[in-house]
Amino acid sequence: MEIHGELSRLVIKEGPRRVLGMPLFLNLFGSVKALPAAYILGRFRRVYFEDERFRDVAMALCADCTADGRDDAEIVGRALAVEAYYNTIAHDVAALAPGIDSIAVPCFTGALGEAVAKRAREVEPGLTIVAAKLGAGDCAWADAVYSPPPQPLPLPRALRLGPASLAVLSTALRASEEYGLYSTLALLTDWGA
Repeated sequence: MEIHGELSRLVIKEGPRRVLGMPLFLNLFGSVKALPAAYILGRFRRVYFEDERFRDVAMALCADCTADGRDDAEIVGRALAVEAYYNTIAHDVAALAPGIDSIAVPCFTGALGEAVAKRAREVEPGLTIVAAKLGAGDCAWADAVYSPPPQPLPLPRALRLGPASLAVLSTALRASEEYGLYSTLALLTDWGA
């Protein structure tokens, strides 16, 4: 297995197969939720995020726009999170679809995966979507679900990837082997210390 770290992506080659790691957390907040949170905050005067992880990012973006409770606020649940991911991150991911045969996505709540799967299938209907199931979310949008994900890869520590990113990379490699996939885009959503 060959591992090549670049500034904006990770490339893992194993025989004729390759996995491209696309970091979605490269922003000031170090969170995949920054763009979708900004999208939602731009649509409503005051919001309450059911997902605590979204709420933390939203508070940093606009504390006055983020409610502590549900009263007098637009409640942001899974459906609105899917819409936000679809209209922000999924577009960038789908732009890479012509050069790949599959996408590997982490599945906590399933919102990111559902949005990416929908957008990717609009662009490239034959893509295989694989999920590393890490939470209680619904991963029905995936063609293959790995729960629990395979053991993490022995990657260089300097990459500092978080548990979800490591699980997605392992899932991408396992799925490429089992399904005969040759070019998988793995969505890296977290980083470690």
